[in-house]
Amino acid sequence: MARANPQIQMTDTALPASYVMPHLRLSAAEPWLYLAPALAVLVVWTYLPLLQAFELSFYQWNMLPRAQPLLCRSRQLRQSS
Repeated sequence: MARANPQIQMTDTALPASYVMPHLRLSAAEPWLYLAPALAVLVVWTYLPLLQAFELSFYQWNMLPRAQPLLCRSRQLRQSS
């Protein structure tokens, strides 16, 4: 019975042992590109409504379609004059 040769034979398609895979350089912006969609959703669904609610707190408005929002400070000025 013949024993198998323990050495691995290289073929034409195999890469030589001296070949080094090119190092992929990660840019500094790459992590932010992964986070950008999540941050956009966070801003649109959390912080914009929060800012709109803060803005609305300065108005007196009964939320009817024909009613005009009245800035609280302008109402006080009208009553004083």
